[in-house]
Amino acid sequence: MGLTYCRNTMYKEVYWHKTVRCFMAMFKRAFFEYTKWVDIKSKKELLQNASDELFLEEIHMVLSTKKSEAANLLSVFKGGKRSPHKNIFSFQKNDKTPPADVVTFCERVLAYTEYSELLRMTDCLAKSIARSPSLPPGVAEPLQLGAFDILIEVTPGKTDAELDYAPDESWMFNERTGSEANSEAEASVLRSLAEYLPSSYQVFVYSSPHIAPLLSTILANEEACEEIFAEAMRLLDRR
Repeated sequence: MGLTYCRNTMYKEVYWHKTVRCFMAMFKRAFFEYTKWVDIKSKKELLQNASDELFLEEIHMVLSTKKSEAANLLSVFKGGKRSPHKNIFSFQKNDKTPPADVVTFCERVLAYTEYSELLRMTDCLAKSIARSPSLPPGVAEPLQLGAFDILIEVTPGKTDAELDYAPDESWMFNERTGSEANSEAEASVLRSLAEYLPSSYQVFVYSSPHIAPLLSTILANEEACEEIFAEAMRLLDRR
């Protein structure tokens, strides 16, 4: 019972926390760039058997010479003073209160299946932000955004039970059923998690720290936010 309850709580408080998702977004973006510069098949054994430190060092070493801006994304994992991207916008599935274009864009993000799709949507949103007519006076237009200044991340779209490596016989890790629970209390916890997961998928938009205050202010304005996501949708549909 205690393990099942902790599993439930960990989703809400750890796995899906905005800071955890930020670190995940930064790592995935850096690793994606890394795969462009190496023969990933030849590196498979090295990466699988390396310690965390060697794993990061390998990626950082390649990116430092090939794409230094991407290498900077790994700084949050290397100790010292950390400066992760900042959350500037969030959306939760089934929330119909934002403007229609915001909901449509975010629902499309939640439905992505290939990482390249997510990058395409990120690029469209970044271009829309850079061209926004809501940029305050004194800010050069278009706003100069680097390739890694805007990141989009989502909460995982699959439960453990849907993953290939999910244990077949450990009911406690199957969030979609309470049929094998040992008590009504355990079944209740499992049902709660099964309801929580599908209804609580989230989209997070992050930006580099130096522009986060500006972008947070813009996106907090409903009219500006609607304009930005509407333009992002138009850019997306053109491609």
